[in-house]
Amino acid sequence: MDEARIDRILRAFDETPGRYRRAEVDEALALREELAPRLLDILEEVAANQKPFAGDRGRQTHAYALLLLSNWREPRAYHPVVRAFMLDDETLEDVWSDFVDTLLPVALHRTCGGDLDALGALALDRMAHHHVRVAALDALNRALLLDGADRGRVIDIYRKVFDDARSVQDAYGLCTLAVGSVSEIHPVELRQCMEEMFRDGMVEEFFFTRRDTLALLDEDREAVLERERTMLEEQERQGIHAFEESFGWLDPSPAQPPEWPAPRTTPVASVSARGIAPPADQPRPAAGPGWSETKADRAKKKAKKKAAAKSRKQNRRR
Repeated sequence: MDEARIDRILRAFDETPGRYRRAEVDEALALREELAPRLLDILEEVAANQKPFAGDRGRQTHAYALLLLSNWREPRAYHPVVRAFMLDDETLEDVWSDFVDTLLPVALHRTCGGDLDALGALALDRMAHHHVRVAALDALNRALLLDGADRGRVIDIYRKVFDDARSVQDAYGLCTLAVGSVSEIHPVELRQCMEEMFRDGMVEEFFFTRRDTLALLDEDREAVLERERTMLEEQERQGIHAFEESFGWLDPSPAQPPEWPAPRTTPVASVSARGIAPPADQPRPAAGPGWSETKADRAKKKAKKKAAAKSRKQNRRR
């Protein structure tokens, strides 16, 4: 009986792009023992062969697998999750889209079993995409704020990431997003390092200005940490459906063209190592019956959305 229910739920997860299957998620919550092994297998399928899961019309069970295993804090899921996200740039966007920024940090935190070394290793892994590495840093923030993880160890991992980035070409996207992440934990210990990165042009100041970012370090540490902790605790209270909006990217018929930052007087490099930010003088695409959103369009929006979200959080702290 349960096998038939599980098959039906998994089929439903693969149907209706753009629609979040809330009822099936609720039903699946009661089937952890029976369903978890199937979901772990799905993540391994993604690692082995991404094609069935890629694009707007691809399978969607992998997203629900990430959601459910994260909610269950399934310790067996950590390494399958990491393997499922160790993809090249274009494939990562096609398979996971916004989930790499919204749900992956939560999944890493909830399934790592408190292993800061594992999260640190992923944050330092040059083979991982920089969005995945930053997701590991965000998971470390959650461990610090929600679990009381050792602050010194978390700060040390950030320091190693920033030091390592100095020896790598095209670490611009990593540094920009990592500065946004570390700002959430009032990193006064890293003030000099952050000043040097701004000085050396390793951080995109369109989203994080040197003045505003460093000014945060002059605020009361406990007040900053309490604000961040409160936001995370509210997300935890919302439960599994807190990530429903992340499933909207599956809609194969976007209604609006991508939005780009307003033109600036000086050229701005992409906040993403994907190198896809448009030149300031490039015209925006026009909406209309003939318009369709491309992979590059989605990636542009994703890189902008990630950095802009962190920038908004920073501004709310001021």
